[in-house]
Amino acid sequence: IKVADGQYRLQLKTIETGADQNYTLGYGFTTPSFFSTAKLRIDAADIDGDGDTSDNPGVLTPLTGAGDISGTTTIGTSGGSPNLDPNGQFTLPEIDFNGTNAALNPANNAAINTSVSTAKTFALAFTTGADITGVQTIYEQGDADVGFAVYVAPDPGNGNAPTLFAVARNNTWTAGNETKVLNLGTVAASTHYNVEVTFDARANPTTNDPANVFRGFVNGTLVDTETDVAEMDSHSGAIGVGGTVGDARLPDDTAFIGNGNYFQGAINEVLVFN
Repeated sequence: IKVADGQYRLQLKTIETGADQNYTLGYGFTTPSFFSTAKLRIDAADIDGDGDTSDNPGVLTPLTGAGDISGTTTIGTSGGSPNLDPNGQFTLPEIDFNGTNAALNPANNAAINTSVSTAKTFALAFTTGADITGVQTIYEQGDADVGFAVYVAPDPGNGNAPTLFAVARNNTWTAGNETKVLNLGTVAASTHYNVEVTFDARANPTTNDPANVFRGFVNGTLVDTETDVAEMDSHSGAIGVGGTVGDARLPDDTAFIGNGNYFQGAINEVLVFN
């Protein structure tokens, strides 16, 4: 829902309560109480995750890690060092990955990826860079066989236009259902987006069932839905924010092996809920 020029309200459906919650990611508004249930929370406005935004660096600062406000895990870096920009788009703090060949690397944790999951919500606030060509990873967890990911990548079905995709992959799902891809629409350069990806296999966890759904929302609007998913297996492949760390499944259903596909934009907030 557009609430002002260039600003959108993202509707989060919390899996734990089933309630719709409204919050505008990346705009520094009052944090809702349900954010305390997040299993991973990175906020550029509180980069050390200590709950105090007043101690954020006031100048462009290379990062060697970040704080997880949820307290679930520790967060290092992979590759180079992204930069904390205290005055990004809309003059709000953002983690700038442009040109750094770097990713944040949250440590594996049972609450995030190393246990079987029947429900997940990924909420991301980010701004694309001037360069939106090629494959760019905004968030990924797992590897090429099992996991989730959100990308900007070329869409072969639309003249290779830069497009936002979300991927859920589990090689133990039934044949023909191992990879689910959401096409969330084309993206523009230097543009802010709020994205929510929800995975809900609670209706029939152990079977690829039409009642189990994988959905993607952009700026508060449902854009694409896939069905016939099942519970996601535990995956100890690494977690990457702003780049792929240690393999991933791409939107064209091929395997990417290694580190790379670095994001050329900036990220304000990342939240993961169960």
